[in-house]
Amino acid sequence: MDISTHEPPFQETYGVLFQNSTTLQKAKDHDQNHSMVDNNKECELPLIDLDRLNFRYLDNDHLNNFQELGKCIEEMVEAASEWGFFQVVNHGIPRKVLDSMRYEEMKMFHQPFYKKSEENFVNLLANSYRWGNPTATCLRQLSWSEAFNIPLTDISRLDNECNNSRSAIGLFLEKAAGLAQRLAEVLAQNLGAVSNGVYKSIEHRVIAHPEVERFSMAYFYCPSNEAVIESCSHPTVYRKFSFGEYKQQIQMDVRATGDKVGLSRFLL
Repeated sequence: MDISTHEPPFQETYGVLFQNSTTLQKAKDHDQNHSMVDNNKECELPLIDLDRLNFRYLDNDHLNNFQELGKCIEEMVEAASEWGFFQVVNHGIPRKVLDSMRYEEMKMFHQPFYKKSEENFVNLLANSYRWGNPTATCLRQLSWSEAFNIPLTDISRLDNECNNSRSAIGLFLEKAAGLAQRLAEVLAQNLGAVSNGVYKSIEHRVIAHPEVERFSMAYFYCPSNEAVIESCSHPTVYRKFSFGEYKQQIQMDVRATGDKVGLSRFLL
């Protein structure tokens, strides 16, 4: 492996999985190529204009504004129920904040792999950098990605040479937290924070481009580990559990099966 490259050694590490999948993949290629166009058309996620959430603060044309507000909320509830995902525009996070975050993100990921995988890279805690999936038994379970998991409390740990990164991450998280709180309130008011299976819990997967890098910035809006999760609706679909228990179950599933199982573990 070229130690100067920033790419994780997927081929070298997971060579057996690639070999085992070659024959099966060739057999499927023909059918997949013919169905890909239709599937892409069906998988366009809902796009929601969040600017309509601001209408409650306007003084003019109250009726029309509240109608638009209600329509925006309905679209979010429908998307959360049918898809589990939706895209947004006019979300209120300035383009400058996103561009700065992306620039710092690219700088960090483009560091040589041997540096990123060091235990105290830029003074982050051990295991902050992740890639692949050590327990994967097939390519479907292989996470063809790398990531830095940085809790809010660890941002201040970044090396002094990472001042720009620390500032960019902090500002992005500040804006993302406000947006997440806003969306959570809307969804909770209209269907309940715990929807008893109405809102979908969907695995986030993408089709990787063979030549173009894909960067993403995820903000996880989570309760405390001690928070008890249960539905007010009856009959309830899930048993009562804590968020800490949920996270622990996810970690156990990944170690045992190479994959996240999710909420189905808590079904009654």
